[in-house]
Amino acid sequence: MAGFSTAFALQIDLRWEAGPPSVVNDPHWATFALEQATQSGFTAKQVEASPIGEDFSYYLQQTPGAFIMVGTGEPYALHHPAFRINDQVLLPTAHYLAKLAIGGLTLAQ
Repeated sequence: MAGFSTAFALQIDLRWEAGPPSVVNDPHWATFALEQATQSGFTAKQVEASPIGEDFSYYLQQTPGAFIMVGTGEPYALHHPAFRINDQVLLPTAHYLAKLAIGGLTLAQ
């Protein structure tokens, strides 16, 4: 920044505002979500740690759980401008999420 301030005769003040904390999945619920995905016919994997910010982390500070991501197999990721939803993925994903909810409620009793 010193180079910019010198080159343009500016004073630069930097203010850092932290975003949401890291998502830390509960190991039990992460394993449960992976097992349910596999039983539902999905290819499931645990992803590497990532610096992606996600406000779901605030929920996980209050109660154990797991943040999941469902892919579509399409070449572009969710926030890419060329991303298009594959309608064929919607119903199987809804079934998976229902299975997670019912199984989670059963385990929590």
